[in-house]
Amino acid sequence: MDQGDATLLAAAVAAVFSVVSLFVSAHFARQSDLRSTRRTALANDFTELGNKLYQLVALSVKMSQCKTDATFAATRTQADAVAKEIDQVRLKTRYPLWGLDSGFRTIKWMPVYIAHMKDQRTSARTKELLVLGTYLREAMDFAICHAYFHGQQPTIIQRARVQWRAYRLRGYFDDGRFSLDAPV
Repeated sequence: MDQGDATLLAAAVAAVFSVVSLFVSAHFARQSDLRSTRRTALANDFTELGNKLYQLVALSVKMSQCKTDATFAATRTQADAVAKEIDQVRLKTRYPLWGLDSGFRTIKWMPVYIAHMKDQRTSARTKELLVLGTYLREAMDFAICHAYFHGQQPTIIQRARVQWRAYRLRGYFDDGRFSLDAPV
């Protein structure tokens, strides 16, 4: 191989790497744009959503601790208002948080679940409902934070975890078939 062939080979290798670099750069630029777009879609509602989810479960706990029917009714009214706000935010963030809809639909029923236990506020069943609601909120918080900070939709594992937690909460409320022995 003489010097002319070596120069031609080096130029060909450089051209191939240049084209590959162009495609890789274009791919990563597109990925960056998609992440930025997804993050922007959640930016306005991120803090509000986390706050409202926490507030709903906290008000449900407060409902279970109320001593009088009047304070129970007032707390329930507050919790119902927060549940409606969560539903409004759910509609705005449906696509960026794809797959978490069952979690939103279930957690907004927490005040109703506790209201059904109004005469048994300190029972083990009420406490279990609160724990299952807290587990659902934590799973949703984790998935929402991942979606925001990584600029991606929640992963399939995060979506499955939220759906499982929602299923457990609904199932326990419906017929009490799940217990607290081992949180999954």
